[in-house]
Amino acid sequence: MRLNAETFQIRISKLRQLIAECPTPGNVQEEIKEILEVTPNMLNAAEDALQLNDLLVFNAIHEALKKIEIDIEWAVGTVKGEKTVRSIEEGTDTNPDLPATKRLNNRLLKFMMTQIDKDTYLGLFKEFGGKIDGDTAYMDPGEETEAFSQWIIHDKKIPGKADVIIKMFAQKEMNNLSLDEQSLLKAYLKDWPSIFQVTQITPQKNIYRVKDLLTGQEIKLRDKATSKTLIKGSIFIGRAIPFNIGGGDLYYPLGKVLEIPSKLWEVLSDCLNEWSKEFFSAQPGTPAQDFYRYCNARIRRKIIEITGVN
Repeated sequence: MRLNAETFQIRISKLRQLIAECPTPGNVQEEIKEILEVTPNMLNAAEDALQLNDLLVFNAIHEALKKIEIDIEWAVGTVKGEKTVRSIEEGTDTNPDLPATKRLNNRLLKFMMTQIDKDTYLGLFKEFGGKIDGDTAYMDPGEETEAFSQWIIHDKKIPGKADVIIKMFAQKEMNNLSLDEQSLLKAYLKDWPSIFQVTQITPQKNIYRVKDLLTGQEIKLRDKATSKTLIKGSIFIGRAIPFNIGGGDLYYPLGKVLEIPSKLWEVLSDCLNEWSKEFFSAQPGTPAQDFYRYCNARIRRKIIEITGVN
């Protein structure tokens, strides 16, 4: 990740936007209220410090922002999660005034909730790499929580179910969706999850070319945030979604990406080589994406094991 004033400003602006889009509700727990009310001043201080244009200061800002990002994403995610549950209960979750992505994601969440009971959910949570204490589950509230939801919806075949959640949902609900949601769902069904490496980047156009390290294929991604923070050679876990379901090689990342440091990749790649030999010897000719979906949770657990972070 680049450590310069431009990338810091992107991160700060994103955090400000998250806070702006999440007004503090009156009945929120005190810790969340404090985060949403105090962190804007911390972001102002970080922005002022950027003017010093000093590498040591940049390192300090980077460490401070990592903590602030976790706090804000947790607070905003908790508030929005509770709001989503209430909207589902009240029947307002698919308000036609909402953007298509929000409407479809709410429908997918609602459908998922009808397919998984609590015990199954907690088991899946643990399989992906989270901690469970009784009925309370713990996971990094940023990229990891989002990746867990994507894994359940796109990759994991729930025990006793005919297929993965998104395919079951499409089979049942596709014809009942509005045209914009249908188009979006069709794009989601063509997702390309893998581990990618940036081979070429044009931040001015928000476009970068990546190589799928599991297949050797290359595609182009267009995304403003990641095109500014990733650099040539960056390795990351992500889920690419096509802009045009009719064809073309332009994609966008679905949600956050997980950048993998080079030393971590050295260890992880050896594990992947071993796992892929086992997988493809048992299932020759299987698409590489099926291998990724099969070992997605295993990759996450391995990263936790290697880094010692959970």
